[in-house]
Amino acid sequence: MPSTTKQHYDVIIVGAGMVGATLGLALGRCDMRVLLLDNQKSPIPYNKEQQPDLRVSALNLASVNILKNLHLWDTINTMRCCPFKKMAVWEDLRHDTSIISKLPFIKQSPQQLNKVTFDCTHIRQPALGYIVENRILQYCLHQAIDTEKSIDLYTETQITSFLSSPDDAIKGLQLSDGSKCFSKLIIGAEGANSQIRSWAGLGLDKRDYGQHALTMIVETDTGPLDITWQAFTKNGPVSLLPLPDCNHKHYASLVWYDRPEKIKMLLRLSDNDFVNELTDYFPKELPRIIKLHQRGSFPLAARHVQQYGGNGIALAGDAAHTINPLAGQGVNLGLMDVAVLVDVIKQSRHENRDYASSETLQLYQKLRKADNRNMLLLMDMFYYGFSNDITLLKIVRNTALALTNKTRFIAKLTEYYGAGFRKNLPTLAQTPN
Repeated sequence: MPSTTKQHYDVIIVGAGMVGATLGLALGRCDMRVLLLDNQKSPIPYNKEQQPDLRVSALNLASVNILKNLHLWDTINTMRCCPFKKMAVWEDLRHDTSIISKLPFIKQSPQQLNKVTFDCTHIRQPALGYIVENRILQYCLHQAIDTEKSIDLYTETQITSFLSSPDDAIKGLQLSDGSKCFSKLIIGAEGANSQIRSWAGLGLDKRDYGQHALTMIVETDTGPLDITWQAFTKNGPVSLLPLPDCNHKHYASLVWYDRPEKIKMLLRLSDNDFVNELTDYFPKELPRIIKLHQRGSFPLAARHVQQYGGNGIALAGDAAHTINPLAGQGVNLGLMDVAVLVDVIKQSRHENRDYASSETLQLYQKLRKADNRNMLLLMDMFYYGFSNDITLLKIVRNTALALTNKTRFIAKLTEYYGAGFRKNLPTLAQTPN
C-alpha cells in the first residue's frame, strides 16, 4: 500500500493465515471490498518434491465442504493431502496390565489393549477427514485471493496504531509504511496473541495444562497410511497422523504430550537416540520409525474470549479460542467461525441492516460461542479423564471405550460429530450440490 494513502474498505481482516484468508476470500466473493493484512511473509510456492512440513491440520468433512464451496479443494487435493479413513483410540495399558482383569465387558489380552476404531464406512463417507499441510492450504488461499479484484492482500505489514472516528462508527489502522486504512468492521484472525483482541479490550479466559506437545515428522517403513492412532498414557496422549508419500518414502506426523522437562530432554537427544526413545515409548501397533526429519514443541493452553466482538470488531479462529490439540479440532472450529460469520454478514446486508453493528455481531457470538465452549469442555474431559494414574478412573474410562466399541450407535454418533456434521450447518459448510 503506497505510503500516506487512505483507503476505505467494507471489511479489514488482520491475519491472512488459514482462517483469515478463508474469511477474506469468502467475503470478497460476496461483493465486499476486503483488505487482508498479515505481518508474515507470503507462503512459499508449493514443491511436490519437498518432504511434508511439520505444521499440519486434520480437516473434518465440514471444513472440506467449505473449501469445496470456495472452489479450492480440487487444487489442494491435486497438490498434496492425505485422507484418513479410520481412527483408532485406546488407553495404553502395557505397563499396567492388571487393570484389564478389573474391567467389565472386556475379554481382550493386554497385547490387544482396549481399542475403539472409528471407520468412515459407518457414515457412508469416503474418509473421516484429511491431513493437509498448513503451508499448502495457505498457499492455495493466497493464490485464489490474488485473482480477486475485490480483495487487497498485504503481507509483511505491521500495524503501528489504531484509529477511530469521533462517533466510533469507522475504525482504522495505521500501518508501518505510513498508510491508513478504514472500515466499519475490523476482524481479528491473527492467532492466539491477537493484536485486535487486545486493542478492543475483549477479556480472555485462559488455563495452562502444564504440558508441552512435541511434534515431529518421521519416516516409516510402511505407507501410505490411512488411519490415525491416538493412545492415552498417564503422562498424556501420543498420536500418529498419516502423511502423503513423497519421493517413494513414507511419512507420518507424531505428537507426544508430556511434562515440559521431559519434552525439553527429548529435544536435546540426537536423532538416533530420539528414534530409539520413540520406538520404546510409542505403541507397538504403530509402523516402525526409521528416520526423524523434523521436531518442535509448544506449550498447551486453552483460551476462550469472553466476547466475540461488537461495535465494529469481531474475532475468529485462534484469536477467539484455542483448544487442546489432541483431537485436531482447532482449525475446524476456526473455519466454522468463518462459515457462520459469512452467513451472518450476508444476511444482514440482504436485510439492509448494519453488518458491523453490535446486534449483528452478537448473533455471530450466539451461534459460535456455545459450540466452541462445548468442544473445549469435551477436550478437557478427554485430557483430564485419561492423563492420570487413578485406578477408578482407569476402570471407568476403559469401560466407556469398551461400550463404545460394542455399541455401534455410540460410535456412529462420534463419527458424525468428528466429521463436523451438525444440525443447521451454515451455507458454506454444507455439502455442495
